[in-house]
Amino acid sequence: MRKRSVVSALVLGLTVFCANSGFAVESCAGWARFNFTDQAKYFLYNNIWGVGSITNWTQCIYGNGPTTASFGWRWNWPDGGNPDSVKAYPEVRTNASNYSALPTQISANKNIDVKWVFSVKGQNGTGSPTGRANVAWDIWVGGTAGGAHTYEIMVWPYYWGYTSHFGTKIATVSIAGHPWNVYYTNAPGWNYYAFKRTSNATSLEFNMRSFFDWLRSQNRINASHWIQTIEAGSEVKFGQGRVDTSSYYATVR
Repeated sequence: MRKRSVVSALVLGLTVFCANSGFAVESCAGWARFNFTDQAKYFLYNNIWGVGSITNWTQCIYGNGPTTASFGWRWNWPDGGNPDSVKAYPEVRTNASNYSALPTQISANKNIDVKWVFSVKGQNGTGSPTGRANVAWDIWVGGTAGGAHTYEIMVWPYYWGYTSHFGTKIATVSIAGHPWNVYYTNAPGWNYYAFKRTSNATSLEFNMRSFFDWLRSQNRINASHWIQTIEAGSEVKFGQGRVDTSSYYATVR
């Protein structure tokens, strides 16, 4: 679960490029953004919404393009005195302003085809990550096409370091051929659901609509509301790590 952040063009302009990264583009500046060169509906975003007063952190986004076959992020975050608070969510975001399929009303029953193939390593590209973080989709829903958020739906295929989970477990369900534990809480301002895969996976391809179908079958979501944006990233609480993506798409049809 994370908060939405509104960032001015001035802040986005403070991009710092990292030398000798091995990628065509890389930035280690908070709120940096790169538009994808192969598909205009995506952009890579160095989201640091939970940074607060922490200063001794590193987080970078990078890619060759970036394109849907080459992008990623790496980080090193202290716990900031609170190991359970999310510090950042480096992500690939579907840019609704460049994608006519979004927003879409849940009741329209559109398929949401997604694919994500990634690797998880230590921040330098070797070993294992440390601390507490995940790799997860984050889908925002509003009462109107452009209105305030009413639901946040997260789908976690990969996570580490967690000793507890945000919200209350309400079910274990089989979706896309695998069981997922479902958690719920009423976050400030919206309803939050998290589907957490019972074992980690790094290659996924399925119809995200199945998660919405289950929520509708349990009367847990209002089908008249609108899916506004689809995001995929890493909620980082603390520690170091790296996620490199070799194939990604999110298509609404």
